[in-house]
Amino acid sequence: MVAVTHADLVKRAGRWLRGTRKCKVVAEELRGWSIDEFPDAIGWTPKGYSIIVECKTSRSDFHADKRKPCRVGDRQFQRSGHYGWGQPPRFETAGHERWYLAPEGVLDAACLPFGCGLLVPRGRRMLRVVEAAVIGRPRAADAEVPMLVTIAGQARYAQQAAEEKLERLHRQLERAGIDWRTPMRGGRR
Repeated sequence: MVAVTHADLVKRAGRWLRGTRKCKVVAEELRGWSIDEFPDAIGWTPKGYSIIVECKTSRSDFHADKRKPCRVGDRQFQRSGHYGWGQPPRFETAGHERWYLAPEGVLDAACLPFGCGLLVPRGRRMLRVVEAAVIGRPRAADAEVPMLVTIAGQARYAQQAAEEKLERLHRQLERAGIDWRTPMRGGRR
């Protein structure tokens, strides 16, 4: 059996969000200075509905969630790692839905926090072991705005970097005496 890496799970989570869940904006391994929570993958549908996927390769990785800044202060989660059935979380975080993605046998339904779903990769598909509940959080958008700002900033930075690289390439072509403005026909100028 081939060991599954965290990076592999994150890529699968991103594909699942784009494909199965039809998210138009998806971020994997999002990092930013103003974000309280760093989800492994998060996606937004066209209507602004957000879905978070946390990828876990081991049970100890799952239990490390208790030390996340967004979980600190919630004693019930700290003590048991879950909220019990029928008890909603008492902290404000992002995500209308929250899923855990882990290889088969790593997690089970009994250990999941309230309302969280469990996905298990099976070949090219994802098996939904436990369905996620829609947890309406009135302030979830407050937690997501910094994430979206970070995504927009990263996209703008990438666009600027591409434009600068293109300008350098154009200058190199001009120094070499190549007229890059003339359209090519049939692969030749």
